[in-house]
Amino acid sequence: MRLRSVLHSSKAAQAAATLLACLAASCLLTWPLARDAGTHYPSAPDMPDVNVALWLPAHLISAMQNGHSLWFAPDLLWPDGQNVALLIWNLGIPLFQVPFYLLYEPLQAYNLSLVCIGAFNGLGGFLLGRRIGGVAAGCAGAALAMTNPYVWHELLQGPADPGLLLFVLLTASGLLALHREPTTREAVITGVFWGIAGLCYWFYGYFSLLLVLVLSAIALARRQWPLLRSLVVASVVSALVAGPFAAFLLWQALSDGSIYLRSTDTSLLNMLHAQTRGASLGLSTLVWPLSMPAYLRDLLPLTALAVLVAGLVGGVRRRAGFFAPLGLIAVVLAMGRQLQWTPNELVSIGESALTLPFAWMQAALPGFERMWWPYRFLSLFAVGAAGCAAALVAAVPPRIRWVVAALVVGGASAELRWSQVATAGRLYWDAPERMERYPLFDQLASSPGQHPILSLPFRGFTANRVLWQPYHQQPISLGLGDQEDFMISPEALARTAADPTLRYLKSVGRLHPNQGMEPPPGPIKPALKTLGFHYAVLWADQERQVKQYTQLLGEPDHRESTFVAWKLQ
Repeated sequence: MRLRSVLHSSKAAQAAATLLACLAASCLLTWPLARDAGTHYPSAPDMPDVNVALWLPAHLISAMQNGHSLWFAPDLLWPDGQNVALLIWNLGIPLFQVPFYLLYEPLQAYNLSLVCIGAFNGLGGFLLGRRIGGVAAGCAGAALAMTNPYVWHELLQGPADPGLLLFVLLTASGLLALHREPTTREAVITGVFWGIAGLCYWFYGYFSLLLVLVLSAIALARRQWPLLRSLVVASVVSALVAGPFAAFLLWQALSDGSIYLRSTDTSLLNMLHAQTRGASLGLSTLVWPLSMPAYLRDLLPLTALAVLVAGLVGGVRRRAGFFAPLGLIAVVLAMGRQLQWTPNELVSIGESALTLPFAWMQAALPGFERMWWPYRFLSLFAVGAAGCAAALVAAVPPRIRWVVAALVVGGASAELRWSQVATAGRLYWDAPERMERYPLFDQLASSPGQHPILSLPFRGFTANRVLWQPYHQQPISLGLGDQEDFMISPEALARTAADPTLRYLKSVGRLHPNQGMEPPPGPIKPALKTLGFHYAVLWADQERQVKQYTQLLGEPDHRESTFVAWKLQ
């Protein structure tokens, strides 16, 4: 099909052609991610978020196949299992990745899903841009939506939850349509997209709510009753879409809430208070790193800044609507609680540090303290920039519209390649590495029955090794955040406290390799066999650590580059 015929074809055909084009562009812009999908980690192998993200879709498949809760992992913290309800809030992307995991092995499935997420971001930008100003504007919107270096940083460093912008873009597009011509049909569609956006990443659902509240206040002040009714309809629909998942999540969390709240009060009120008023780092993570060329190159796209500025002036501003203020607000919020020039130097007025809007919103809005890292607002900056890019193209004379669109697409694409965030999957320190495959794990996966694994150091922050469970497919003693007692159920803590062998191994696991060990309470290997463990795996980073455990368990039966293992029975 020729380009001209595609441009004048139906909207569905345009969207399909755009998705294919975005998929090809995503492969090229992130190359060699697609080529190395089955062999290399998306970033450094010791990134805990990446490892948990690799494990989660496989866990969901196991839960659905075996009929247990999505928020309970029976094969973690074996034999007790682990309630992960307050550790896994966002199920949208893991559920999106499930079909990939059914077709490919975990690493390849995960990497290929990231390439596809980039393509869907481009599709969302295209649909938004087309609504603002036609196909050329859609192409510019697609480029800004799928080439934001920060979004790729989140996708590759994990967790990938903030990286899927499709439904945020569709929600914003729907709100723009409602502002122009409010209809019940558009309100329902917008509400569905809004609810799905919240399921993918709760922050996006929350921020969409703030945007709707602002638009509602404007509609109320101007007495735009049809718009106000449409916004109410969209809000109700979004609650119906996301509400059942949120309610079930809260129910799961309440069933074991005292673990995560460090409190005996498991009431719903206390649970909600703890989650909306959690501790926040609130660091100023946007301004002071601008003195670091690598940070500027890797996270703050200059093409997007340029179109954002254009969206604040003249005829472009009228077409851009709320997207220019959205992008500007996102950049300001990404600066954090207080303005800093360097990590240790605050910008002060007199003797007082300059407080930024992020701190004001934390104090005023429930839930805002859970934003943790302010720079995550840069993902919303990508949404605002996509709208401004489309408005810029739509505002220029038709004879140069495609030229301007090509400049935006070329500039954004070249900047992403130059940043090396997507091409190497790194931010200066964590280049992707080749994944090694271990015969022992393949053997365990093919062996009938269960062969529980004791993970060593016991309760010693080995959760970043959880990614190997989809490969060996065996229950294991490690858990998410298992280095902290409050992340472990009272039953599991009581079991450890009551068993002298586990209690001893926990104390050994928290020793520095140079520290001496107390004598064990008795023979370790027979005791572990009695507890039901078939293997003990030591994730060995230092030879001294191997020597410590060799004194307890004898010579290892298996030696690999990153672990040694003992067969217990």
